[in-house]
Amino acid sequence: MKLLLKIAAIGCAIAFEIASAAPIRLEIISVSSDNVAGDGLSSSPELSPDGRYVVFLSQADNLVSGYSGISVDNGFDQVYFRDRTSGQLELISVSADGTAGANSGSIAPQLSADGRYVGFLTSASNVITPGHGDTDVYNFLIRDRMTGITFAPAHDWLAPPLSEPFAYATITQSNPLITPDAILAALELDLDPNQPDDIYLLDATTQTYVDVCPPRSPYEGQPCQGPAIASGGSRVAFESSYPNLIAGGTNGRFNVFAYDVATAAIELVSVNADNSEGDNDVGWFYGENDHAISADGRYVAFDSGGATNLGGSGLPHDVLLMKDLVTGALVPISTMDDGTPVDLFPEEGPHPAFSDDATLLVFSGTTAQIDPGAGGERVFLRNMATGISRSLCRNESGTPEPGCSEPMISGDGLVIAFSATAPGMIPPGIDPGPFINQQIYAVTAFRNVFDDIFADGFDR
Repeated sequence: MKLLLKIAAIGCAIAFEIASAAPIRLEIISVSSDNVAGDGLSSSPELSPDGRYVVFLSQADNLVSGYSGISVDNGFDQVYFRDRTSGQLELISVSADGTAGANSGSIAPQLSADGRYVGFLTSASNVITPGHGDTDVYNFLIRDRMTGITFAPAHDWLAPPLSEPFAYATITQSNPLITPDAILAALELDLDPNQPDDIYLLDATTQTYVDVCPPRSPYEGQPCQGPAIASGGSRVAFESSYPNLIAGGTNGRFNVFAYDVATAAIELVSVNADNSEGDNDVGWFYGENDHAISADGRYVAFDSGGATNLGGSGLPHDVLLMKDLVTGALVPISTMDDGTPVDLFPEEGPHPAFSDDATLLVFSGTTAQIDPGAGGERVFLRNMATGISRSLCRNESGTPEPGCSEPMISGDGLVIAFSATAPGMIPPGIDPGPFINQQIYAVTAFRNVFDDIFADGFDR
């Protein structure tokens, strides 16, 4: 049984004004069909390229009905799919027999451009469709919403499947990213007990997989982690401290690299234009939350971590940087209006994300030096042409709010989704319930609200 819920578009979308600017629209995504906000924490939004579809995690038990095993008390994150056009809300992490939610937690939801495929990591044992994977082996799953089949791509995409001889494979420590057409999947997993975690690229067309990182000998416990795959499928960005991934080696600190899918070449990303490396580890604590790669694979945004000499000298820690893999330029992008780089002080990583044409970038941090307003974690939108960033963490009256994070921007740059904890973010007409929880929101039509961002005439 698959239960689809409809919500009224007016019920979850509220237009509002900021000062004298044109209205933007604020939508609450984690809301039930009767306009009650989720009664448990919701997180990890991902958008389709056109912004129509959103997938997210939630511990709430009031978003859908008719399934057993979904309880805010057990703390299990379920995976949900929202169609912003129709209002449809669908449980993705559904049991194989269609009667229950996943019997354990899920993380890292992804989706294809047309919304048909949703990928996610899970430790649940009841969601794989029989014959499409081994519940004791596979934890990265893709659900085909058209057929209702939930499968393990390492089983269905590969011949022979990874279940033999890699029966001990685990995919429990990382962030898988699927390209929009769901042909490629980049996974961090441990197939070899004598090697640290590695990154593998699975190809549904050729039914093969490729080890992105070469064998590391001797074993030094230096993983390749945090894969981020360009939506066009050309490159995979990742982090590693292994010094011999490129010719000539590196300084042995944590760095960001890019793997070329066509040539299998690996390039050092976290390096200045003159090839000087960072003076400390690059990146934040969560490999999958501190870097992003543009759709065409040209640009990589990443957290400078403890390095103070990348993109300039004497910089603060945790500056968001962008590398141009064509020109070699490396520039700070978490900056004040005058271009001064600032420490983002990210609570759970800066979560950078590009629009498909790389003209817009979203990221998060607790800094008060960019668009001063409410304190706490906030989500910022940057126009790469003007170099101006503004906070999108505002309530329906335009007042800045704290507590926004995990931003994602649609490929066309017209929709931005994020999570937020501020009670003031819940729009009028939505019942917040007895407790204020972290919810998922989407904002649209923000072009005229932030005129200074688009001062170059760039239109959205």
